Amino acid sequence: MKTYLGVDLAGDRGSVAEILEAAEGLFYQFPDESWQGQEGLEHIEDRSRAAEKTAVDQPFSYPAPCMRWFLGQPEPDAGSDPYLWRRTDHAMAERVTNLGIPRDTVQPVGRCSNVWRAVELANLLGVPREVVCAGEGRLIETHPRVAWAVIIASLSDRETAENLVTHYKDSPEGRGKRSPRTVCREKMLRLLMDGTGLRPRHEGQRERACKTDDNLDALICAFVAYLAVHRAAERCLPARVPEETLLLEGAAVIPSQDWQARLLVKKGQPVRLRTAGAPEG
Repeated sequence: MKTYLGVDLAGDRGSVAEILEAAEGLFYQFPDESWQGQEGLEHIEDRSRAAEKTAVDQPFSYPAPCMRWFLGQPEPDAGSDPYLWRRTDHAMAERVTNLGIPRDTVQPVGRCSNVWRAVELANLLGVPREVVCAGEGRLIETHPRVAWAVIIASLSDRETAENLVTHYKDSPEGRGKRSPRTVCREKMLRLLMDGTGLRPRHEGQRERACKTDDNLDALICAFVAYLAVHRAAERCLPARVPEETLLLEGAAVIPSQDWQARLLVKKGQPVRLRTAGAPEG
């Protein structure tokens, strides 16, 4: 059995999900651990060492001009925008915009408060930051809302994707309560399960997946890790990004637009895609 790990570092308490690939199919579960503080990072380290790949919902670096400034190599007359946005952030914003989802779904790295926590996880695992930035190692960055946008749009339609992806996140006062946002999460999980055959490993895991957006995000991170191993995910970048820049600021890995076809080809099955909810035949 192979394990793929998804880590939500941005949540108040953090969340970790595992996807298990067995002969009888794909299953998911949420391990019972505390993910807070240094002890939480060590728990994540333990889980990551047993996994084929781990996808984290957090950048591991800042834009290239920032990184060069840290190294004492400031860029003259660079302006402010290059110090705020990485190339991968621009590319992800373009990707969701093309799906009809607001561009501000993708935020600049400065709005991400756990970059150094992500870097510490890489340190614990002995994975150099440059390897993570390259997007090809055992530890990768992803973006849950962008990943959900690609997945939901491919399993339903753009209108459904826009409605669900823009409304599944809880407000602080609504956490843990059943609300229209909980219903959105239930629909997203159902689409993913129907479209991929993914199933809960134990009783109560389905309810747990939908209880908070942190849990649902950890689950899609785990699915991105699974897709990456099966060559059904890709680095989200504009064309012709220099290798030096990529290794400085990194790239998020998200599902490829043809992820379903790539999975079927990888598994040696005939390429016959089915939209979630459609009858088999």
